Order: sequence, then C-alpha cells, then structure tokens
Amino acid sequence: VGPLGRAVYVTHSGSDRVEQFPVAADGSLVAGAFTSMLVAGSPVALATDPDGRFAWTANYSTNDIRQFRILANGSLQLQPGATVATGIGPTSVMVDPTGRFLYATGSGNNAVLHYAIDGNGIVSTVSSVVGQGLTPVSIAIR
Repeated sequence: VGPLGRAVYVTHSGSDRVEQFPVAADGSLVAGAFTSMLVAGSPVALATDPDGRFAWTANYSTNDIRQFRILANGSLQLQPGATVATGIGPTSVMVDPTGRFLYATGSGNNAVLHYAIDGNGIVSTVSSVVGQGLTPVSIAIR
C-alpha cells in the first residue's frame, strides 16, 4: 500500500510487471481501474518513501533496484537510468521511516544491503553486511 493509502502496488516477477490498484475511501480496491507497467528484471518487492513521492523495486533476475516517481494519481513513472546494483537475487526492499535510507536483501549472497536516498529519490550504496543465516528473503524496519 502506498504511504498515502491511495494505491496498492503488486509486483509480478513472472510477467515483469507492477500493477497499481486505486483504493476507495472504504479501503476496497477499485475493480477494473488498475494500471500495469512493464518492469524488466523480475520485480519481486516494492517499497515507497514516507512522503509518497518515490518507489523502488527489487528486481531478482537483473540484481538491481529501480527507482520510480509516484505521480499525483498514484501511478508509477520509471526514472531513466535510476538503477543501483544489489547483491545476487534481491528479494526484499524497505525504506526507513525518515525516508533517508533504503534496505534490501540479497538472497544469493546472504547480504543485507544499506543505501542512502537523496532528495531526488536516487539511491547510492552505503554498506553491505552478510548475516549468519542463509538466503534472506524479507526485511522489516521497526
């Protein structure tokens, strides 16, 4: 769900797509009103910033994170050239509550990746830490 509660975003890794479903005032999805966009790379996870301006997808087969601008109607606009490499097989992506940092998991190299987010939503690598467990697939921030 987008941070403003106006849209639900769904990644489809098998068809390389992200769908955006509008949310009605009662919280239900608006039937038949969804939009779908091609996002090459097997998108498996999506995160948004707290202000509802940007979104990022973790793309499993291309080992990267792609950045999108969230338009006023909730639809996503891919930002040209706005990708950053991840570890092997990213499976999860999450933005911290301040909107300044993004975290991802690299399931193929057992890494937790840390990125900084600039004012334009562009991410840059800060660090990577390998945990003791194998194949991390999800991340949450408290």
